[in-house]
Amino acid sequence: MSKNKLPNYLILLVLLGLLMVACGDNPTSTSLPVTPTALLQNPRTSVSTIIDDTSLASGKTHCGDISYYVPPKLDANGKIISPIYTAIGASDTVGTGSTNPRADSWTVQLDKLLPQNYQFVRLGIGGITLHEANQCLLAKAIASQPNLVTDWNVVNDIVRNVSMADYKTDLANFLQQLTSQTTAKIFIGNVPNLNSLPFVVRILGDKFDLDKLTTDWNNLIAQEVAKYPGRAFVVDLQTDLSTFKQHPEWIYNDGLHPTTAGYTQLAQSFYAQILANKGI
Repeated sequence: MSKNKLPNYLILLVLLGLLMVACGDNPTSTSLPVTPTALLQNPRTSVSTIIDDTSLASGKTHCGDISYYVPPKLDANGKIISPIYTAIGASDTVGTGSTNPRADSWTVQLDKLLPQNYQFVRLGIGGITLHEANQCLLAKAIASQPNLVTDWNVVNDIVRNVSMADYKTDLANFLQQLTSQTTAKIFIGNVPNLNSLPFVVRILGDKFDLDKLTTDWNNLIAQEVAKYPGRAFVVDLQTDLSTFKQHPEWIYNDGLHPTTAGYTQLAQSFYAQILANKGI
């Protein structure tokens, strides 16, 4: 072996380290986020057979703490007192890349556009896939009995090499559980053009046609969402965020997460679909 070449396994470790930092929930942190990789080894069975903790009081899960978690307000009988908007997701829901993640994530910005009587339940853990969100967050989402749900949890799956078949199973599980156990309207963000994300281009651009990859994943998402007419809707970020590449100020310097301005674009895309489909 040449002294000037790193072994392949060391190159893979370096790339994995970069990915984990990029997917973390603290834009200024150099530490790795808590990532429940052991859950990836579990069969993709129904979440209702796995999770037994649906308490809304705590922001702790076996995947780690839910960033900025605030439980909904209850009346004297323990009933939720007003409509609920529940956001499920990863570092974008946390707000990584924004100036102030507590206040500037797209889900917080979206919440500010909703009627004032809505309570906001933010369920975000940096770096998780949809499978992990099902394992760690979905029961809490169902327990909040939301009127409105948003989810944008797909880019992590792509960069972490989750197969489309497995993602389809996870999305089917996610939608089936929410539609059968709540009355919420559910808005699912699809994949923005991956060529607009410099981080993704660096790690996947030599291996895949990213335009085709974006379209293939979005066709899958559209097919699953279409099974729940009137209850689930696609927010077409491939179209709505098509100008991201022309707006470098919308992308954080890690090349993956939006900035506060980018999150504003996301919030507006979701809000437009919510209004168009009478989600509030």
